[in-house]
Amino acid sequence: MAKLSTARQSAMQASPALAALLLAPAFALPAGPARAEEQAPDAVADRAAFSKTGFYPLWENTGGVLGHQHALIGTGYFELGLGDRAQVGVRPQEFLFRTPNVHGKLQLLARGAIEWSAHVEVLALLPGATSVFTSSNFVSRIDNTRGALWVVPVGSTLSWYPASFAAIHTTLSAMSVGGKEQPYYASLGLSTVVELRALRNHGLLFHAAEIGFWRHDLFVMGVSWRLNLGWFAAQVGYFYRISPDGRQASPLLSLGVTL
Repeated sequence: MAKLSTARQSAMQASPALAALLLAPAFALPAGPARAEEQAPDAVADRAAFSKTGFYPLWENTGGVLGHQHALIGTGYFELGLGDRAQVGVRPQEFLFRTPNVHGKLQLLARGAIEWSAHVEVLALLPGATSVFTSSNFVSRIDNTRGALWVVPVGSTLSWYPASFAAIHTTLSAMSVGGKEQPYYASLGLSTVVELRALRNHGLLFHAAEIGFWRHDLFVMGVSWRLNLGWFAAQVGYFYRISPDGRQASPLLSLGVTL
């Protein structure tokens, strides 16, 4: 539950209009953006080896999407590509922690070395979900024992591929939280992931995220290693979370197959 616990740590008062304003610039794009399939075949092949999802959910993502009817099935995600422009999915392990969820991503631009996407997720924290954790030394600021909470992160991610072996994924997000006996609030987040491919099937990723901006609700930093065999992918990492509640270190592991 280390992934989902970031949502429960963040508490920053903000206007409900932030979520809408966050994605507004994306709809001012010029008509007829070039698709990845229109680029050189070698560039498309190189692009496919990079991540299509963020390793640290809610705050991280990528600008790329799965191909049409391609599926990613794993411990962290179940994803389905739609029309080479979108993907939808769920995070299955969160259901074990009383948190049903669904998310989607729409690619708005794929031109040259740039991919740009918008994404949204809806999570329902069922009563008592905030007291279920895999870590015994984590203290949540939110108590939902009396009712469900709704968590809705929206974001926009720009992925830049400066070289065939490198990618930089930057995500700006706004996460809204509300529910029974819980005043509405929204927390802004900015994350950057530097992804470096070593050899053919290996990748080294550096992660950093600031949640809450001037309030400094949460700072996340870590490193992960990713193995990509085409049909099979594995990723393992180690992260530090620093917040007003203290510091916590946690390992993360994700396994998946692509169909």
